[in-house]
Amino acid sequence: MLTVKIITFRISKGSCSKSTSSGITSYLLRKAEIVLAIDMDGQGNLTNFLTGEYDICNAFEEKTF
Repeated sequence: MLTVKIITFRISKGSCSKSTSSGITSYLLRKAEIVLAIDMDGQGNLTNFLTGEYDICNAFEEKTF
């Protein structure tokens, strides 16, 4: 049986470490669990943090079907 846990980081104010907090949490949880991190930030800071890609517009171009 699959158990799903949802952890959400949401604050309307900018520059309060939402991307950093969610990135660190995703990184630490991935050692024991399968993690899906969804980056809804227009700047793509979480994607940059987790993948090391700075050009996020083309980061997944060759990795998708």
